[in-house]
Amino acid sequence: MSQHDVDRIAELLHADSRLNAAEWDRYVYFIYIDEGVVTSSGFRFVGRRWYPGPTNCHGAIEDIMEAIRNEGVLPAQDLWNAAVVTVRKGTPTGVLYPFLGIDAEAWEMTPDNQADIADRAFRLFGEGGVDQPDDWEPVRVDQTGLKGRTAKLLVSEPTDDAGWPAELPPDTTEVIVFDNEPTPLLTVRVFVPGMDGFTFVRFDQLAVHAD
Repeated sequence: MSQHDVDRIAELLHADSRLNAAEWDRYVYFIYIDEGVVTSSGFRFVGRRWYPGPTNCHGAIEDIMEAIRNEGVLPAQDLWNAAVVTVRKGTPTGVLYPFLGIDAEAWEMTPDNQADIADRAFRLFGEGGVDQPDDWEPVRVDQTGLKGRTAKLLVSEPTDDAGWPAELPPDTTEVIVFDNEPTPLLTVRVFVPGMDGFTFVRFDQLAVHAD
C-alpha cells in the first residue's frame, strides 16, 4: 500500500458530483470483509452532525480498498477485516485505519448500529464524538400515529422486508409515511411528493420527530 492509494480516495470524493450536491466538511468511508463478503458504506459530516453519504464513486473506492488489502505486505492471516478512510474537505490526503478481529467486527453496519458507527468514525478525526440529533427518534415496531408524518431515512439504501431496494428517487433523505403503524411484515408504505404510488421501507430504517 502507498499513501498515493489512500489519497486517490480523497481525490475521488472531492470530485464526486453526488456527494458535493450535499453539504459536507468531513467524510468517512468504511469497508468490512467477512469470509469473502464485502460490505462498505460512508458518512458525510457537517460539523458534528452525521448523514448517510452516498456517492457515485463508491464502487471505485471499494476496488481501491480491496487492492490495498490484497497487495499488503502483511502475512495473509493478518490481513485486516475492516478499514476506515477519513477525509477532510479541501485536504487532498486521506488517512487509513485498518482493524483486525473483534475491532473489525465493530464496523459491520446494521440498521441498529449506524449511529454508533458514525460516532466511532467521527472520533478518528480526534475531535470527540458526533451530535446525535435529539429531535428525531427511531420508529418503534409498536408505534402508531405515523400516517402523514415526515420520516428521516436512517440508511442511504433503504429496503423492504425482503431486502429489496425501496423505489425512491436518488438521494432521498426524508419521506412521508402513508401507514398508521408498521405492518406484520415490519414495513410501512412511504412516498415523496411527485412519486407515482408508494414503496415499502422497513420501520427500523426510519425516524420521526419526537412527539
